[in-house]
Amino acid sequence: MFKRIFLFVLILAMALGVTACGEKSFKGKDIEDLSSSDSDGEKTTLNPFDNLQYTITGISPYCKIAINDQKCSHEVQRFISYSFDKEAYANGETVVVTASLSYSGSLIYRLSRTTHEFKVLNQPEYIESVSEIDASSIENELNDYILAGISAAKNGKVFFNINLFSSEFDKRVISHIDQSRQAVYFSDLKKIKKPKISRNTPYNKYSFIYKMVIESNDGSIEVATVNFSAHNVVKYPDGTLMWGVDSIEDYDFSCIGGLESVEDCIASSVMTDSINYNISRIN
Repeated sequence: MFKRIFLFVLILAMALGVTACGEKSFKGKDIEDLSSSDSDGEKTTLNPFDNLQYTITGISPYCKIAINDQKCSHEVQRFISYSFDKEAYANGETVVVTASLSYSGSLIYRLSRTTHEFKVLNQPEYIESVSEIDASSIENELNDYILAGISAAKNGKVFFNINLFSSEFDKRVISHIDQSRQAVYFSDLKKIKKPKISRNTPYNKYSFIYKMVIESNDGSIEVATVNFSAHNVVKYPDGTLMWGVDSIEDYDFSCIGGLESVEDCIASSVMTDSINYNISRIN
């Protein structure tokens, strides 16, 4: 009987010892494994900018940046997203690109770096001063534009959308027009207004004020003053200029004027925009 009790106690003690050792070993292993799996040292390192490509579009200072990750690794494409420090950039400005891991990606990867910088250079840009350009191409196009308008006006009363005579039933027609340039102005949208660029608020205006002495077939003479303006003048890296009211590929001009003095035309078609533009007289 004593031997049976002793054997039972011995077996019970051995069982308790095994359980205690097992519990200690299990807990220690769990803590160690959990610690190592959470350590960045155990994660695979990804370079988020390796083979990343950038495309710059638009006109300075409204250039946009697009990212192409097709040549990046599968892991980068799957787990990394990118953001920029600004929405739009001008020539000479630095772009800061920030890479971020998705939550699932952060469990198994770490980034070798999180930001990359590069400058926006050699993009077409809206001019802010006529000293930046050779304006001969604009003046040549304007001369052709005016001559075409004069030719068309000789068959009617409308000259560049300006009704020259007081009565719409007047039968006089234009027989001759003498033109002379009176002044040139450049208007550049104020910095605080630049986000408001639109068709009705162009980035810049290069304005040429002309006096037109208009003779009709009965010998009567009218004197009109017209503001011809090139809107949104853009300079390309090679010096080429483009402009237009609706599109910079149109090379057209806006036209404002009437039977008023040169001073009145300048006041109503140039200086009236001084709230939005910095205005300089060129000559």
